[in-house]
Amino acid sequence: MAGTVRQLVEQLAAEQPTLEQAAERMAAAHKALRARMGGTLGEEQFANGPDVLAQP
Repeated sequence: MAGTVRQLVEQLAAEQPTLEQAAERMAAAHKALRARMGGTLGEEQFANGPDVLAQP
C-alpha cells in the first residue's frame, strides 16, 4: 500500500497550489494575455469568458 489515507491526503494537499498561489498565477496569465492582445481585455471580460479549466 502507498501509505495511509492521511499521508495520501497530505501529499495531495502539498501538490495543490494555495489560493494565493492560484490567484498569482491567474494574475500573471491575465497580464500575459493583455500584453499579447494590446491590453484590451478587462477583468470583466476574463470573468465572463469561457471556463477553460472546466472538466468536459
